[in-house]
Amino acid sequence: MNPIYNLIVYMVWFASSYYMIFLVLSMIVYKNELYRHENKSVDQNPFVSFIIPAYNEQEDVLDTVESLKKVTYENIEFIFLNDGSSDNTAQIISKAIDNLPKFRLIDNKINKGKAATLNQGIEVAKGEFIACMDADSVVEPSIVEKVLPFFDTKKVGAVTVSVEVNNPKTLLHKIISIEFSLGLSLLLRLFSFLDSVFVTPGPFSVYRSSVLKEIGGFDINNVTEDHEIAFRIHKAGYKITNCLHAKVYTTLPDTFKEIYVQRNRWYSGSILTMIQHKKMLLNPKHGLFAFFIPFNMFLIVSSILLFTATTYLSFSRLIRELLYYRYTNFNFFNNWTFDYSLLYYGRINLLGITMSLFVVFFMFYGIYLVRKRYRDHKLGLFLFPFFFILYQIFWYGAFYSVLKGGKIKWR
Repeated sequence: MNPIYNLIVYMVWFASSYYMIFLVLSMIVYKNELYRHENKSVDQNPFVSFIIPAYNEQEDVLDTVESLKKVTYENIEFIFLNDGSSDNTAQIISKAIDNLPKFRLIDNKINKGKAATLNQGIEVAKGEFIACMDADSVVEPSIVEKVLPFFDTKKVGAVTVSVEVNNPKTLLHKIISIEFSLGLSLLLRLFSFLDSVFVTPGPFSVYRSSVLKEIGGFDINNVTEDHEIAFRIHKAGYKITNCLHAKVYTTLPDTFKEIYVQRNRWYSGSILTMIQHKKMLLNPKHGLFAFFIPFNMFLIVSSILLFTATTYLSFSRLIRELLYYRYTNFNFFNNWTFDYSLLYYGRINLLGITMSLFVVFFMFYGIYLVRKRYRDHKLGLFLFPFFFILYQIFWYGAFYSVLKGGKIKWR
């Protein structure tokens, strides 16, 4: 198996190194463009509609309402849609927005699903721009003023923002906080320069209303509607860009099981969306986006193969070593030596070390670019590289769910 394993290692190393070098060079090249429009004011005063679907969000929805009350943009409406909640979500919203003219609540007694509820909001929204937002997220007061200048041409169909973890509590939350700062913030900004933004995150994204109506709103049959709609925005010839200095803070599930279910939906939906829009892939008509998506999936699949092979070989070697130590009464340290020569570790291990160095550099330089202080995220930064193991587990589950068929759980 070693020749095959070596081949997988070289393949993953080449592809991932190419990807990491590409990202680092993009960070350097576009460094001065990351915060474009940061100090630009809104040229006109278009009407903006917020659509906030809510399903069983009684624990967090009040924080969402309170953050929206502080939004400073004036020409605006806020539409909450209760999606048949079985808890007190509707009552909490109703009480919190009572006598507030810019707020309204549509109380659906039957659960329709998030995409269908968003489409219901789009139908009644009056805004030239529509902000779709999760009911467990909070926004900063000036978010609208920051986002609108990015709709500087008619070709911009949607604008995403930086997604941050709201009040990270657990160790896993702190690690995911780093992941969001890099993956759902910095990388989306870099990809926007390449017209390759692949998702309009559910916690908060703003769309041109005419574009939403032109493409038919959200797909009610897709479990990751915010990922799927990005494909159709690109297919319709529009661009998705990112406003890095505008922030939304989203609440993460409390337990690992809940996070696993959430990730399973995200990653399963990603696979199903690729299958749904397979005709876009590798089609030059759709620009770099059409090549970025399959390359990204190739990296994921090859990494899973490498992780599986490495795990198998490591356990096999461990078992063999333990069997050998039977003859020494399991005296592990009797003949133990340590060779400091780099050549001792072999080419495969050296490739792994260089890849790790790429990741560490990207992580620390990325955190610097998103204007975070290292000392505030020490634990998350230290443990973030180990998230790779959980990442494989999440993807294992996603591929299994897709191959098994059946309904993907929402939560």
